[in-house]
Amino acid sequence: MISPPVAGNGNAVGYLDASVSNLAVPNTAVAANATSAAKVTSQNFTIAEGREVDGASITLNLSGNRTSGLSLLNGDLSGTVTLIHHVTVGGVTTDVTVWTSSLTMALDGSLLSPSSDTDTVTLNMVNGGIPLQLAAGDYTLSISHTMHAGTALSYNLSASVAGTEILTDAHLTVGQSVAGNILDGSDANGTPDTLGSLHSGFTISGENNLGIATNWTFHSDGTVTNDTGTSASNGNAVLYGEYGILTINGQGGYTYQLNGGVNTDAITSKETFTYTLISSDGGSSTANLTIDLHPQIAGSVNDDSVHSTAYDDTFSMGVGADTLVYNLLADDNTGGNGSDIWSDFSGRPGRSYRCFGAVGRLEWFPRYVG
Repeated sequence: MISPPVAGNGNAVGYLDASVSNLAVPNTAVAANATSAAKVTSQNFTIAEGREVDGASITLNLSGNRTSGLSLLNGDLSGTVTLIHHVTVGGVTTDVTVWTSSLTMALDGSLLSPSSDTDTVTLNMVNGGIPLQLAAGDYTLSISHTMHAGTALSYNLSASVAGTEILTDAHLTVGQSVAGNILDGSDANGTPDTLGSLHSGFTISGENNLGIATNWTFHSDGTVTNDTGTSASNGNAVLYGEYGILTINGQGGYTYQLNGGVNTDAITSKETFTYTLISSDGGSSTANLTIDLHPQIAGSVNDDSVHSTAYDDTFSMGVGADTLVYNLLADDNTGGNGSDIWSDFSGRPGRSYRCFGAVGRLEWFPRYVG
């Protein structure tokens, strides 16, 4: 049994693409040694359901020209950038300030003018440098600022918003590999096989790349053939499982490559390959190679719904009113779902357990877990 961990927390599907033209302040004049009146511009945008935005940043571009006199261009812009999330629960909308930051920019030019300044601010949490994850919903981004001019000038302020959009409706595997040996049990927390003096090879069963059942036989003379008599390339047999690819040689050494992009909701059975030890007197002994994926499933900032897999899962769901679904269809004592751990379950109102089975549904809404 081998254990490549499986991470599941959605995948990047694009970038935040919100027009921010309403944040622009075009061609605004300020007299020498004066401070402009406060200007407030705002822009609404929406993050679609089932998505979040990670690594969001705002880039502000300030440019200006001297409008009179021969003094060096000089202007200082200061203000505040604020992001508000409009959260609607039960028909009631509440404005929640999710991020705010001070803003300082400067125009320092030559006699020839003009001058410019660019400032990029990343939306980090207040308590440190951890980037914010923006949940699905409606937002308003606003900029409030004043310009103090040392010389008479005219300035322009523009903005752009960038961020990676993550699909949170699906929790997908990350491709990775593990290696081991089915004969000696090494590097896989496995059990070695006992090979008698009459051991003459082994066969292993699975599917080929076309999904057709295939048996490969590793003979004592070092040759490798399948059911049709076709020889294996480079002495390695390749079998295609439900979630990945197994490559194995005549000494029992193998590599299992987990496919990336497998929806963890679809992992309803364990990845198993059957092999048979062969002896020269016609005897045989059959065993299984089971791939223990042990999924480690991470939630998003949205209200996630995830399914338990056939393995022992670990869930770290983060914020949101999350739902964990169990399909009670197997006849073992865990319903075919493994023994799972929800590492950050809080028991606060809004979270629930739902268990679905052939005889109905059990739904648990805990009031408090100490």
